[in-house]
Amino acid sequence: MSEPNAGASEPGPWGQGASRSLMAGAGAASGTTYGLDYDGRLGRVYAIWLLNLVLNIVTLGIYSFWGKTRIRRYIARSFTLRGDRFEYIGTGGELFRGFLKALPIIILVYAPLIIWPPEVYPITNLLFIVIFYLIGVAIYAALRYRMTRTVWRGIRGYLSGSAFKYGAIVFGYGLLSLVSLGLLIPIGDRARLKYQMGHMWFGNTQAVFDPREEGLWPTHLITWFLVPFTLGLSRIWYRAAVFRFQMNNLAIAGVKLRAHPSGGQLFWLVAVNALIIIFTLGFGMPIATQRNMNYIARHVSFEGDFDAAVTQVQQSLEALNTSGEGLDGALGLDSGLF
Repeated sequence: MSEPNAGASEPGPWGQGASRSLMAGAGAASGTTYGLDYDGRLGRVYAIWLLNLVLNIVTLGIYSFWGKTRIRRYIARSFTLRGDRFEYIGTGGELFRGFLKALPIIILVYAPLIIWPPEVYPITNLLFIVIFYLIGVAIYAALRYRMTRTVWRGIRGYLSGSAFKYGAIVFGYGLLSLVSLGLLIPIGDRARLKYQMGHMWFGNTQAVFDPREEGLWPTHLITWFLVPFTLGLSRIWYRAAVFRFQMNNLAIAGVKLRAHPSGGQLFWLVAVNALIIIFTLGFGMPIATQRNMNYIARHVSFEGDFDAAVTQVQQSLEALNTSGEGLDGALGLDSGLF
């Protein structure tokens, strides 16, 4: 089993790989921090993306489920932790079957909006409440699918809990944020992440999420009041704070996750990605994807005694669902690579 590479360099975001494996403390296992390594190549990401684009056009979009799977598999196996690669074991067929299962629900929800347009029958606007609720359900169900198909050292992830309850949490706290004119957004973010992260598993071991709100409220209030003066760009600093909150309060089998991106770093990532996509008319999307993956590798690490954790974690006995993300794909959310 390979040990972390102390003092590894951090190449740039253009596909030559990013690594940050550090030894904190003189070899003490409990004080060891392991960084993610990403060695994906921009040329390979481009080749997959272009092939997917062509086949999507030829098949009128049907190939998108298999194309999404191909890019996920490549990106997953481009990440390593302690020398062991991640794997993505999902299939295009699963995604397609999930889409077909969710399609009747989408038709039932959207058909009245077409038959009785809101500008003629205002009562149909109430259907947008259903759609907003279903978005939360879809995101949770999609995350559950991706976790069960993401494997490290032969052990897959899992997400317990209820997608419908998560949808209710997102919907309820979304209303709270709305009536408070956004001032109470951190309360909703905390509740959403507490439910989501607290129901994560790696094999047969459940994650521990101990949320503390320090860092959220000051950043939220400052960036919220700056929204009119920054055209909303100030909220990027809050999103960075939420990401740190999400990662730094999570532990699995005694191994703690660590994340340390600043608002300025996230702003640079988002701004440059947007410019690349705009000025290339969308053909720079693989560059943006590559920059995102390098960003994750540079800013996410794991701290703890991995050897002790490995003896504790066993494979989950939960049966895998044979269909994919369902509502997420049918709604066109595409809520993440993993």
